[in-house]
Amino acid sequence: MPGKLRIAGVGEVLWDIYGDQKFPGGAPANFAIHVQRLGHQGALLSRVGKDLLGEELVDFLRRQGVDVSGIQVDPALPTGTVRIELDEQGVPHFLCTRNVAFDALEFPDCWLEKGWRFDALMFGTLAQRAAKSRHTIQRLIASRPAEWILFDVNLRGIQPETQQIVEFGLGQADLVKLNEEEARTLQSLLGADQQELVPFLQGLARRYGIRWIVVTFGPAGALAAGSAAVHYSPGFQVNAADTTGAGDAFAAAFVVRLLEGQPVEQALEFANALAALVCTRKGAVPDYSLNEVEKILRSSGEQRTVHQSLAQMTGTHRQAK
Repeated sequence: MPGKLRIAGVGEVLWDIYGDQKFPGGAPANFAIHVQRLGHQGALLSRVGKDLLGEELVDFLRRQGVDVSGIQVDPALPTGTVRIELDEQGVPHFLCTRNVAFDALEFPDCWLEKGWRFDALMFGTLAQRAAKSRHTIQRLIASRPAEWILFDVNLRGIQPETQQIVEFGLGQADLVKLNEEEARTLQSLLGADQQELVPFLQGLARRYGIRWIVVTFGPAGALAAGSAAVHYSPGFQVNAADTTGAGDAFAAAFVVRLLEGQPVEQALEFANALAALVCTRKGAVPDYSLNEVEKILRSSGEQRTVHQSLAQMTGTHRQAK
């Protein structure tokens, strides 16, 4: 196993608001926190307002051990917030504020220096909705500041600039992560609606030189497709309370285990277990221990939720009880 990895997220940091409660959020921030909890150095490149909400976010991240030296403070725009409503299955629906600090992310010259190199860097689409942050993020990614670039597609609707953002991300990424709905949206966006999902993913991997494209299927697990190989891992059965942030936990766990040298199959299984654990608690980054993740891996045994068609295609014969 390598020494401590330096893994960063770039993009939004905000407060997830549930009624009268608020929890730290934003996919890159969640990702960095999970990296930290998995035993490595997480870092965040983002922007908050010069307000109490911004101070509270930075303080929370600092207490988690996350490197906050890349968080900028905007003198005028407020810290971002997103109001979240959960349906009966704990699936979140988002209403995100606009014209906030992370929409005005700037590119300091120091980001081109050696000290701002990482083992892996994750970016998504939400923070690219505004032209200024989009230019900053794309300039950073194009400078190849990390050995591995993860594009977490994380679509929040289709806007005029979405196709350019997605095609840029695919062209830069070593790893791409989507959920099932986003994978279908991506097929539509790229004019491949009629194609079967796995051949579509493998074609993308070949076309853009992507090492692995991972698609999560909620309780039914996850699939990793490369240009010449496909791996599937069933999901873990849990009582979900809130699925917010499960994808961010999955992404961090998968990247960490992969960079630690584990095979793709094991990285998928561990990522499924962490995502399942996060779903049992409210908020995108609830407290947990690695022992709890290992307990899910050990105790579930055959208690897995299988996506039958993917299991048959990849030779995964594990059956859910």
